[in-house]
Amino acid sequence: DHNPNDVESLGGLKSIATAAEDWQGLVGALTREAQLVEGGEKEDCARQIAVLWEERLGDRAVAIESWRRVLELSPGDQAALKRLVSLAEADSDWAGFIDDGKALVHYLEGAERSELLSKMGRASLQHLRREEEAIRFLDEASSGDAPSLQAAEDLEQIHAARGSWDRVVDCILRRAHAETGDEAVALFLRAARTRVEQLRDRKGAAVIYDAVLTIDQKNVQALEFKGDFLFQNNDLEGAVAVFEAIESLGIERDLDDFDEQMEQGLYCFRFGEALRRLSRTQDA
Repeated sequence: DHNPNDVESLGGLKSIATAAEDWQGLVGALTREAQLVEGGEKEDCARQIAVLWEERLGDRAVAIESWRRVLELSPGDQAALKRLVSLAEADSDWAGFIDDGKALVHYLEGAERSELLSKMGRASLQHLRREEEAIRFLDEASSGDAPSLQAAEDLEQIHAARGSWDRVVDCILRRAHAETGDEAVALFLRAARTRVEQLRDRKGAAVIYDAVLTIDQKNVQALEFKGDFLFQNNDLEGAVAVFEAIESLGIERDLDDFDEQMEQGLYCFRFGEALRRLSRTQDA
């Protein structure tokens, strides 16, 4: 009290408070110390105070103020921004979560960045009802080197509700490219069907079915579409090659089903007609 600038005495108070787990007393000593030092030492004191309020004293409101003090001393401090984002999320302060998230996301990379953007998009959509903002966050989260599959799924639902089917297909494809094996195939197939059924874009669907065949060369749905597409576009040799690949699979058909009878009748006609035009009369 007689000599407020006595750093040695402050050090003693800090040691005593730490040993006694008197966290309030330690905050007081650090606060006094912060008034005596400058630069990095002042920032370090502010950071210790914020940690104590958050982790030891459990007062999130004061912790938030303390972390903001750290940002005043060190603008762009990533640790402070991460704590503020986490505290805002815990308190369901979605406006604060997004404001601090916008500042933090510039410092993040890869999956960590995509995950935060995905959460920001969902918060904008579900809690703040700011759909356009949500679309921007989710679009960014589902793009790039480490796309968020959850963001792509959320974005797909928004565009489906709007009837924006070209964007729906794009979202499904983002998910497909991020997956492997059967999961990727299922998503590619759904994207192709959506492009045909909603957009009437068979050429675009053919490109997607080709992606399926790079993963599964024996995928019947993709082969059947490709054979039909090539036939209709007068690529007879390509169509015959695909039809022969289908034949080699030895697929068992339920020919008691009328729709299956019609499909097989049309398939056989196209196969035979393509062979006839190629002068393979006996095969035709």
